[in-house]
Amino acid sequence: MPLVLKGKDFSRLANERMKFSVVYFSNGKQRVLVSKEAKKFIGKQKFERELKIKISNLSGTCACPGLAKGLVRIINMPEEIFLK
Repeated sequence: MPLVLKGKDFSRLANERMKFSVVYFSNGKQRVLVSKEAKKFIGKQKFERELKIKISNLSGTCACPGLAKGLVRIINMPEEIFLK
């Protein structure tokens, strides 16, 4: 049964967001684009190529104690956090 509130079918919108969506901020306001509108937005964006560097040892100050494994990306500018 779809969730309908104030004439909007939120279950349909939620399913569209799960398939393909983009969330971005512009002038301090959050925008959510779904489906074709999201794909059109992504198509207009310029992405930089990822540079792969082999690092054998990484050192630094630990934010919290423990052991962890995972991928590491070097972020030089705050905008690079969201690039993949």
